[in-house]
Amino acid sequence: KKHPIKIATLRTGLTSHTIRIWEKRYNAIRPDRSEGNRRLYSDRDIAHLQLLHRLLVPYLINLP
Repeated sequence: KKHPIKIATLRTGLTSHTIRIWEKRYNAIRPDRSEGNRRLYSDRDIAHLQLLHRLLVPYLINLP
C-alpha cells in the first residue's frame, strides 16, 4: 500500500520538510508519485525512514 507524506510523518516522527530533504539530498528513498505528482510512500519507504531516524537521532542537530 502507498501512503501520502502525512502518514509518513506520523509514522516516522520526521517533518515533511526533513523527509523531502533526505529524499533529495541523500537519496534516502524514492517514493512513487500519484497522477497529481504527489509523493506516495510504501511501507518499506516508511520503515527505511524510521531506521534512518533512529540511527541519526544523536546527530540530528547538524542535519536538516
